[in-house]
Amino acid sequence: MNTQLITVDGNKSFRDTQLDTGKGAMWDDCPKWPAIQDPSVAHWVKEEFLTYTAADWTITEQGAAGTVAQLDVAGGGIKITTAALDNDSEELQKVGEAYLLAADKPLWFEAMVQINEITQSDMVIGLGVTDNTFIDGCDDWIGFWKPDGAATVDWHCLESTNETTGTTSVSMVSDTDMRFGLKFLPGGAGIGTVYYYLDGLLVATCITNIPDDVEMCVTWGYQNGEAGAATAIWKGYEVFQLR
Repeated sequence: MNTQLITVDGNKSFRDTQLDTGKGAMWDDCPKWPAIQDPSVAHWVKEEFLTYTAADWTITEQGAAGTVAQLDVAGGGIKITTAALDNDSEELQKVGEAYLLAADKPLWFEAMVQINEITQSDMVIGLGVTDNTFIDGCDDWIGFWKPDGAATVDWHCLESTNETTGTTSVSMVSDTDMRFGLKFLPGGAGIGTVYYYLDGLLVATCITNIPDDVEMCVTWGYQNGEAGAATAIWKGYEVFQLR
């Protein structure tokens, strides 16, 4: 290991050049060190699913035979298994809309997910309002969508049904972990900028249709694109926002 203390925009962070080689740049300007010294600095959640309690989540299900369960896997995780019909899905949203994109509240979010069916499926991950039809469309959210019929990942930024979106050149790989990252930095011409990262690499930025007038929660969903049960594994997430 070769751990380095770095300073970005006055914020101290740690990077290991052997384990990271700079791919963690999304977190380099996150003020974790002050938050360690003083927890009142930030709202900081890191969940690795060593346990899973369904009551902690708003769960929307299409198809009667789908399941969400804690998974015995190194590092922790939960597993979705959908029911067997086309468009059957499982959607999870953390109870408690705790994140508001505001002028003085930078935010960092990252989650690790893998899915087994790459093309014939929809997968969504990010922050959004609680909505029991989320995967079919909601009013406000930021995050990533892997659409049915494609392996490539799209990014989305939606406020009150007005949306800015784009397609990345990055494709998911079956049964392979991918890191989905978001960073919101206030300022500029509008409310601020949302930065989108895949496996630690910046793939897009957005300054329009940022949902800044509603609280949001951590959101994940997976939907069949054809008949036959499919699976997805979520190995954890982290959210950091200044109070």
